[in-house]
Amino acid sequence: LPAVGVWIAVAGWAVTSRIAFVWRFVITAILACAQLLILFESARVWSDREMASMVWTRDNPASQRALMLRSSLLAERGDIHGILRLVQEVDPRLEAQPDFLFQRLDVYCSLLPEAEVRPLVERLKTQLHTEAAGHFSGMILSSIAARVDAGTCRGVTREEVRQFFETMSVPGVQFSYSLEGFAHRYLLDYWIGERNLDEAMRHARRLFEIAPSIETANLMVDML
Repeated sequence: LPAVGVWIAVAGWAVTSRIAFVWRFVITAILACAQLLILFESARVWSDREMASMVWTRDNPASQRALMLRSSLLAERGDIHGILRLVQEVDPRLEAQPDFLFQRLDVYCSLLPEAEVRPLVERLKTQLHTEAAGHFSGMILSSIAARVDAGTCRGVTREEVRQFFETMSVPGVQFSYSLEGFAHRYLLDYWIGERNLDEAMRHARRLFEIAPSIETANLMVDML
């Protein structure tokens, strides 16, 4: 779609230019061929998840979105060693980001012994107080929490998951609104499970302020 504006300009130039017709035809044809080649290559990449994950990871080594796509495809193939290499040999810019470190923790607690998971958990406890984090952290930690409850995530306790979410639930410049919403959603369910309705109501009210919904309103009425 952005190329439409370019082609309006090209068409205007081709009609009004005083350059000889044959040269106008040649230049317009070259531009058309270049656009068609780009269209073909883009469509080929976007239509093939395997190719897309390889290209985007190569071209954007600091993109966590590209990394997550690649790791999900490796997981579908059961390539455990490939997943471990992917989260261990990353762009240095990702190493300081809690969003990525939670992704690494998601892989580590599933595949590695507890002794290798614990240092990463302790590192996250520190970095979560100093580094910016976004919705990826909430999304991945919610997945980790479910597997901790199911007993399939080694080296992380339910109490530590709660502490991570408690940290994320405090408004701060380093946490996105969507991440704070993830935190209050988890803590709301956590405290309902613990039968602490005062804490649950506190998180429900804040969640409703961030993202008003009928579901949250109904929960608040139920608790009252």
